Amino acid sequence: MLSFILIILACAIVYYLYITLQEYFKNPLSAPVPPSPQYPTYAPQESSPYALDPLDRLKNSYVGSSIGMLGRVLEAGIGKNEQDRSTMSLLQQGIIEDFIKALCADMPKQEADVRSLFASYVPSKVLQHTILYEENTNPLATETLDSSTSDSIAKLARVFLDNTYGEYKKRLGFVGFLLLLAWSDRELNDREQDVILDIAAFLEIDNQDFNTLYENFESLKDYTLNQESIATYTKALQTESAQFMQATEDNPKAYQECYLAQIQKICAQARKKDQAPDLTLKKLWECESAYEALTA
Repeated sequence: MLSFILIILACAIVYYLYITLQEYFKNPLSAPVPPSPQYPTYAPQESSPYALDPLDRLKNSYVGSSIGMLGRVLEAGIGKNEQDRSTMSLLQQGIIEDFIKALCADMPKQEADVRSLFASYVPSKVLQHTILYEENTNPLATETLDSSTSDSIAKLARVFLDNTYGEYKKRLGFVGFLLLLAWSDRELNDREQDVILDIAAFLEIDNQDFNTLYENFESLKDYTLNQESIATYTKALQTESAQFMQATEDNPKAYQECYLAQIQKICAQARKKDQAPDLTLKKLWECESAYEALTA
């Protein structure tokens, strides 16, 4: 009897499964179709570099921020007092000229724009009697930097940091260059010192690294020029100026042109050797001494 009941139950189960399968094959389940993705419409934001015009892109680059901070140091250091703000030595001009050319080495087509941006950061009366001035220079920026000491420096430094992420050595090298430029006239005035300290702080330069740089330049106060080095530069300037005058029909500025060329050679060799900036300044002073003796 029990076996008969089990057979009936088994048949019932088989019949149920048969009916269920028949219903499934008649109405198979459809796989769910995922909804089409809805992508937001892209609209460039003002902060996006692609939304900026060429001038703004230049200002928001490593090159533009470097030029801006250089302008702040020049603003603080040109002249010995507030009444005399138009003095820039030929050595300083040569150092700046080399710096601009080095910045533009990978972007030669933008050099004119870089020079125009530089002109916008430096008072025109300072530029007019320098080798950095060009008759067709039209400052790109219509607004001068805010004179409130640190706000403008903070903004420029932020741009510099954004474009040199992970390149601490590059930031330290830039501060070293500013110290070299400021010390090139053998004096670091209080205004220059304050501006460079602000730049170093905003560029997040380690205090020990900055102090080492500063002390190396401070020690140059007692530096005695190397006479052998001066004699070498004197000979080089005489030889090169003679060749230059032959090529340019006795150009009266032969010594000046050759002196500026020597400045660029010294700076280029220093970059290649990763030379300490205070050692580079010693060579520049000796070259300057040779030039002054020849043109006295």
